[in-house]
Amino acid sequence: MAVLGREAILQAMESGAIGVTPFDRERLGPASLDLTLARTFRVFRKVHQVIDVYEHTDYRELTEKIEVPDGEHILIMPGETVLGITQERLRLGPAPLAVHPGTAICQFVFQILQGS
Repeated sequence: MAVLGREAILQAMESGAIGVTPFDRERLGPASLDLTLARTFRVFRKVHQVIDVYEHTDYRELTEKIEVPDGEHILIMPGETVLGITQERLRLGPAPLAVHPGTAICQFVFQILQGS
């Protein structure tokens, strides 16, 4: 399995094999695309039971949908699990995908505000 570089990603986008909406060329690195958080998050409810995960398990029954108003933020406490939804929507070419555990599929960028 090979990692696509910047030019290969751009070629795949031009051919329609990969679609990203909205696409910001400035977020495309040498071999990755930075995705940005949308205003919608799913926060897991506090439960005192084991959650069995099956194909039919519905994450909406286990989480609360949070919409962050413009100019505001969401505070994630230590040990809290939050699903962040990206602004970008990805479309891959019409081919079956074999997804393997341990494969890097997304990039997370940590930043610190100056003066914090």
